Amino acid sequence: MATVDRRLSGFPTRPPHATGHSGVRPGHGSDLVSTWCSPPHPPPPPPKSPHAPGRLWPCPQIASVTISTVGLLLLGKLLEPLWGSKEFLKFIMLVNVLTSICVFVTAIALYYITRQERYLYTPFSGFHGVLSGFLVGIKQILPDQELLKIKAKWMPTLVALISVATSFFTMDSVSYLPTLLFGMYISWIFAQVYKRI
Repeated sequence: MATVDRRLSGFPTRPPHATGHSGVRPGHGSDLVSTWCSPPHPPPPPPKSPHAPGRLWPCPQIASVTISTVGLLLLGKLLEPLWGSKEFLKFIMLVNVLTSICVFVTAIALYYITRQERYLYTPFSGFHGVLSGFLVGIKQILPDQELLKIKAKWMPTLVALISVATSFFTMDSVSYLPTLLFGMYISWIFAQVYKRI
């Protein structure tokens, strides 16, 4: 009868060589189950929440996308009618791709020089290079155009100086400073080579 009850309850039957005593004393079954079910190590801490106190935006990506979209609309409104859609798109693609390549090579070179892995794992991406390239384009075409009550011919220089100055005080600048500076440099090369700006 005992073997029938075990089969019905889902427990395996005893092997034929086992004796009549299982070795488990009354009251020890819960200890055995809790020990077997508990994890061997404490669980890892939860990942950092993007909603941490002190952050202005819940997600940094939202701020980046918002700035990129507004910058593209405002600065593109000045450049696209002068260049045409095809030349404008070519400028965006060329500056974005070459900026990404230059930033990648710089990150690898910095890793080999310093052996600090943070250069390999820092996310270098964004539209900041193209936006700073737009400033160089506006400086070349419309130097007397006012942007935020400052003449356009001074905007790339001011953006570069402010970005470099803030890089001394924050560690987050590592992700956007190379993109800004390479974007300005590559758009200046585009202006010199194509003479379209």
